[in-house]
Amino acid sequence: MMTYNFFRVAFVLPYFCLSVQGSHYKVGDLKISCPNDDWVSVGTNCFYHSSKAYDAHSGQVFCQKLFGQSLATQSLLHTANFYQLSELAQHIPDATFWTSFYINVAVNDKIDSHDAFEKIRVHSRSLINISTPLINPNWAKLQPNLLKGKTWHNGTLCVAFNANKTDIQNYGWSLKQCNELFGVICQTFGCLNYTNGPSEFRCTDNSACIPKAHMCDHVQDCLDNSDENCAPETENCNNFQYQAIKNGRIKIDKVVNRDISHCNWHIEFADADNVVINLLTLGMSSSYIIITEVESGIVHQLDNNKTQITVPANVFIAYNGEATHNGIEIRYHAEGNSICNKTFVSWDGSFSPPMQTAHPNLYRTSTNCEWTIANTEQKPLAIKIPRFWLAKTDYLLIYEFTNNIASLLGNFTKYQPPPVAFVTMQQNLLFRFRTVKNTVGADGFTVFFERKCLEVTVETTHGYIQSTNFNKVFPFVAFEQTYRIVVPCKPYTKCSTQLFFDHLNITNFDDITVKSGNKTQILSGSTIPMPFRAEAPIIEIGMIAMTDKFSAKITFSVDCELPTSNRIRLINPSTTSYRSIVSFGCTYDKNWHLFNATCGAGGIWSDIPNICTQQPKGKNIKL
Repeated sequence: MMTYNFFRVAFVLPYFCLSVQGSHYKVGDLKISCPNDDWVSVGTNCFYHSSKAYDAHSGQVFCQKLFGQSLATQSLLHTANFYQLSELAQHIPDATFWTSFYINVAVNDKIDSHDAFEKIRVHSRSLINISTPLINPNWAKLQPNLLKGKTWHNGTLCVAFNANKTDIQNYGWSLKQCNELFGVICQTFGCLNYTNGPSEFRCTDNSACIPKAHMCDHVQDCLDNSDENCAPETENCNNFQYQAIKNGRIKIDKVVNRDISHCNWHIEFADADNVVINLLTLGMSSSYIIITEVESGIVHQLDNNKTQITVPANVFIAYNGEATHNGIEIRYHAEGNSICNKTFVSWDGSFSPPMQTAHPNLYRTSTNCEWTIANTEQKPLAIKIPRFWLAKTDYLLIYEFTNNIASLLGNFTKYQPPPVAFVTMQQNLLFRFRTVKNTVGADGFTVFFERKCLEVTVETTHGYIQSTNFNKVFPFVAFEQTYRIVVPCKPYTKCSTQLFFDHLNITNFDDITVKSGNKTQILSGSTIPMPFRAEAPIIEIGMIAMTDKFSAKITFSVDCELPTSNRIRLINPSTTSYRSIVSFGCTYDKNWHLFNATCGAGGIWSDIPNICTQQPKGKNIKL
C-alpha cells in the first residue's frame, strides 16, 4: 500500500490566548446552557472532557451512559467543524482525546489516486449517523497517514484529536489503533437559556430540551417525565408557605373570606437566577397578585393587564383582593443558573453580577456574590476586567490563595478600580462582591478568565496592568508574559495613548519591552522609566521576570479631545495627553481668571464640563 500526496490546505496555528471577549465561534447570538458546570458550550453544542484513559469503544460507552442510560443524545466528540474544534481546544488540556470518527478501508484497497481519496468517508459512531470526507482541514500536519493500514485491526482505524495548539506538527485529527488508550471528549446538545426570552428545560435523562412554559402542564414531554416533576399543587391558601422546588403551580379553586390573610407564599431557588411567574386566572376584577423581591424590597403586581413577570429567584407572592369563586392559578418556573455564587474548576469563561430585571443595565441591590476560580495545576491564569462601574457604596474584593497562604490583591471601588489585566499562578482566586440594600446600582463589571495563558489581549481605552505576584506574598516563580492592549479608536481620528510606569522594580536580569507601531522602548535595571507615547491602536507590553525583585504597574489612557465649546479658551491646547494639565479661561470673563483642567482616565477632562457652561445674564460674574 502507498500513500498518495494529495492537495490540502495547511493551517498554521501559532499559540495564543483566545480572548473570551473577542471573536468566538458562535451561531448568531444564541445563549446556550449545558447539563452542568463540568460542561462547556461552543456554538450550539456542549462538551465534557475526561483525562481517564479508554480505548475508542469504551470511550463511546462512557459518553453514552453519562446520564445513566445509553442515549443517542450524547456520544464521543462528533463535530467536524474546523472552527468549533479550534475554539474547543482553547478550553481543554493539551492532550490527545478520542473522537467518535473512524475510517474503514479494506486492506487490499489501493489508495493511489486523488479519486480513491475522495471516495473514502470518515464516519462517526454517534447514533446520529454523521460522516465527512477524508479530505478536510481537521487533520494534523502529517495526517492522515494511511501507511498504518498494514496493521489495521478489522480494517478500521479510529480518529483521535490532539488539542495542543502549540504542537504545530500534531495538533488536530490523527489516525490511531482503536485499542490505544486516550482521554475522551463527550458531546451533547445545548438548551436555550435566555434571562428574558426563550428558555428551555433539559430533561433529567438528557433526552431533550423542552420550553419551560410546557412544564407542569400535565403533559409528558420528557422520556423520564422529569418535566412533570413539580412542586405539589395547592388546594387552599394554607397548603404551603415556602417552596424551593423549581417548577410548580399555585392553584386554588376558590378563595373564601377566612383564607384571604393566608394567601401568601415564599418561593426561593438557591441555584437559579430568576423565576418566571405567570398569572393564568383572568377576570379578577379589582383583585391582583403582589410579588415582593426579598433582597431589594421592590414590589410588582400581576392583574388582568399584566399576567407575566420575571423576577429574582427569591420572592413573596400574595393574593390581594376579596373572596372569589374564580380562584387563583399561578404557574412558575426557575430560569437560568445562579450566577452569583459559583466555582469554576475547568474551562475558560466569564462572570458578572446579577442584573435587575426591571433595569437590566444595573446590578441588583443587597448582593453578596462569591466566585472562585480553581487553578489546581498552578498554570498561568489570565484575568481581564475591561469594564468596571460601581456605585460609591459597593466594592469588590479579590484574594489569591495557595495552600495556607492568602493575599488580598485589592479592595476595589468606584474610585479605585482593579487592574484591567493580570496573570496569577496561585491555586485559587476568590472574588467577593458586596452591595448595600439601597444602592443606586451601576453597570457593574465582567471578569474574563483564560487558563494556560501567557499572551493576554484586552480591549479598552484606559486602565492599568499589574505584574504577577505584585504584593510579593507568594514564593517567586520566574515568568514571561505579554500584554496586548487594543485601543478602540474612533474612525478618522488620531489614536494616541500615554503610558506611565507608576511602579517599577526591575534589575538588569529582568526586562520590559513596550512596542506600538514602529516605536519600541526596552527597560531594565539601568534604564530610567520614561512615559511611553503610543500613536498606534495596538500596544504590546512584554515582561520577563528572572528575579524576585521584579514588580510593575503600568497605567495608560487615551488622550482627551479638545473642548469644542466657544465659551472656553485654552491657553496651551497642544498638551491634551493623559495626565496633562491645561489652563483655560471663560470667554465671557472680562477679568480673565485662569483655571486648570487635567486630562483624566478614558479621555475625560476633570473640570471643564462644570465651568463656563452658561453665559451670565446682566453683568459679569466673578469666578
